[in-house]
Amino acid sequence: MKARSATELLDRLEQRLRQNITLAYALRELSDTALRKRPAPEAWCALEAVEHVNIWNADYLDRLAVALDRHGTSPAPTFASSRIGNFFVGSVKPGPKTRKIPTLKRLNPVHRDLDHAVLDNWLRQAELQERILRKARTADLNRIRIKTALTSLIKMRLGDVLRMMVYHDWRHLEQACRAAGVRVDRRVEA
Repeated sequence: MKARSATELLDRLEQRLRQNITLAYALRELSDTALRKRPAPEAWCALEAVEHVNIWNADYLDRLAVALDRHGTSPAPTFASSRIGNFFVGSVKPGPKTRKIPTLKRLNPVHRDLDHAVLDNWLRQAELQERILRKARTADLNRIRIKTALTSLIKMRLGDVLRMMVYHDWRHLEQACRAAGVRVDRRVEA
């Protein structure tokens, strides 16, 4: 895949993360009743969509922190996504071609008793994501490999995992906003 500036990629991811945080704060302003409302009987409510992200991120945040502590001292000026990285990122990034993807049972929070603590947890994770993105500026986004949450048989480049994490959050925070009736400005891209 075509190489691009690692610094510009991290700048865009940090900007998208700040926009994700804005979505989470908009959700925090709502009542538990609004956050538990289902747009359809089989659909997640806002809290379930955010809890799914919390569960998913918990694996990645630990792996990323460890990998950056071990290998984060030799940055590369460019990053080139792999085919598998582009596939995974493309499957989670929201947009006109977004399609529903089945969720693994262990990542599915449907019908759990959830409250605003879910949003507070995500905001704490967002702080960790900010630190990881800053630390990633001292790392080679191509060389460091991270095991995926789906299987330990697949390892992805650090840059692809960072993209996937931020875009996956974006996807489900927008889903949560739609479920709760919060208007989302789709003009903002990353």
